[in-house]
Amino acid sequence: MNVTAAIRIAKQKIKRHIYIYLFSGRVQKQLELREGKCLQCGRCCKLVFRCPMLVGETPHLRCRIYTHRSKVCMQFPISEEDLRDVNNQCGYSFRTADNVVGDVDLKNLSSYF
Repeated sequence: MNVTAAIRIAKQKIKRHIYIYLFSGRVQKQLELREGKCLQCGRCCKLVFRCPMLVGETPHLRCRIYTHRSKVCMQFPISEEDLRDVNNQCGYSFRTADNVVGDVDLKNLSSYF
């Protein structure tokens, strides 16, 4: 992964945390558009860095705390943009191109991104 891609994915990861904890209503609306299920493949667990709770090697990865994982982990992906971060190799998809999360006005937060 090149530096530009790593920076973009890191920004997206920070943005996801902000959305999930500060804009939970919008995230819930977006999750209602999500279809599919978690494949437990570990791709989202290796964005920017490998999660320390991830054990094993591909294809036998597993999360040590899967049933008690964080809200950010449980709600991944929250948008089609998140799917791009894992090269669209995810068990989830979205019914429409509507991106409720993208409608949030982040003027005050834009300096972080």
